[in-house]
Amino acid sequence: MLGFLAIFILTGFSAAAWLVFYRYIDVVDQESEQTALKALVFGCVSIVPLILLEQFFLRFPEYNVFEMVRSALGNDQNFYVVFYAFVAFLEEALKALAFIVLVWLSRKEFNQVIDGLIYGAMIGIGFAFIENIDFFVEALANYEWTANFLAIFNIRSFGTMLAHTLFTGMFGLYFAYAYFYPAIDQPSASSTKIKKKRRLKVLFGLLLPKAKEGRAWWSRVGLILLGYLIAVLLHFLFNVFIKMEIFGSGFSLMVVPLVVGAAIYLWGKCFTPLYLRIIEFVPAKK
Repeated sequence: MLGFLAIFILTGFSAAAWLVFYRYIDVVDQESEQTALKALVFGCVSIVPLILLEQFFLRFPEYNVFEMVRSALGNDQNFYVVFYAFVAFLEEALKALAFIVLVWLSRKEFNQVIDGLIYGAMIGIGFAFIENIDFFVEALANYEWTANFLAIFNIRSFGTMLAHTLFTGMFGLYFAYAYFYPAIDQPSASSTKIKKKRRLKVLFGLLLPKAKEGRAWWSRVGLILLGYLIAVLLHFLFNVFIKMEIFGSGFSLMVVPLVVGAAIYLWGKCFTPLYLRIIEFVPAKK
């Protein structure tokens, strides 16, 4: 019991640190504390179906489809590729659903493209908070308070939790771009130079047809689905690299600086320039 309490507190500290970070960078029309709390709760709740599914398979192993797939494939490496792909699709779907419900409930505050990133990141923090507690309890039972436990704690607190914020934040960014279009894309004489220099680059965006006046509803849905698929792909690659040790066991420890580096790069290249567009094209709430 004492060990679980210690894990809960330590995991809470890491979650709080990431929450403070994302609220610190949300300098333009910051979300209310109530919305931030709702996002965390929604993130925590979004993992409940996975916990129930895991418990069901433990209680009724004869219905464990994963073991059936493992037996059918006859190769652990092939199985884990399929398994991690399924996990990525399911986890990102649950977080995306929580995100959409949160946006609907907080639609009066959801008034900037950057809110998509912030909402998604906070949901990712809540999701990773519960997931990490489960991992840390198991790690403590296996390794106690040793260097192995510390390594797992560091990777999941600073790498995995940040990764979850980026996955769901990426989906949220695409969702918000589709949600606010064409409000963020209206011509402005005073911003012509800025728009040409800082224009948002959307991956594969040219494949999505645009209506002459505004974006067709199915094109918006396509952009949202694209954001979801990108989140799934990033999640899948993260799982494969860290858990299958593609480049050797030593690579696992490199996940933390790689994820942090990727976050810094994305923020500097994409998210920060976005503020220039948000401030001008989307009015702040009164």
